[in-house]
Amino acid sequence: VSQSRYGPVMVTGAFNTEKIIPVNISEEEIIEVYNEVPGVLLRNSIVTGLTEVSYREYSGDQPIILQPDDYGKYWLIVSDEDNIFVIPSIEVKSYIYRLKSMAKVFDFQGDSPSTDNYYLLIKPARFQVLPSGREWKLEEKGVLEFTNRAGKGSLAKSLHKSIQNNQTNTNLEMFYRDWE
Repeated sequence: VSQSRYGPVMVTGAFNTEKIIPVNISEEEIIEVYNEVPGVLLRNSIVTGLTEVSYREYSGDQPIILQPDDYGKYWLIVSDEDNIFVIPSIEVKSYIYRLKSMAKVFDFQGDSPSTDNYYLLIKPARFQVLPSGREWKLEEKGVLEFTNRAGKGSLAKSLHKSIQNNQTNTNLEMFYRDWE
């Protein structure tokens, strides 16, 4: 209870920030899962969007900041405090080529983005948490590669094979098991 000029004021609650539980997943595993079965990652993500200032940023002088947003275009995955990854929401897959704001978080490679091609996640963006714990600042842009649909399977398979050859223990089984 505190005192104001209008009399005593009872504080019945405080601002709650949702607890962010780190997920034991590597960058390579995020890439593989996202390109094969992206919906699996939603369960372990925070849906975010650009802040209004970041959305309107044109000069590149201001940092790009994400905040929680139920209708956001990005999924944020915390592997640990030094590894915070951001990937495009699968809700934007069909019209990602129209999103100019996506270029604030990802660089594009390959074909020109359009309705006629598909994209693969080559590298998730990296962010760092800000002191509020409810906003994240871009550290390094991610990479999306636009290609024709025919190339998707072979690239995803070669990526999968490369990950299998370079890693002996993965956490993908947990994601696939939870998805089923």
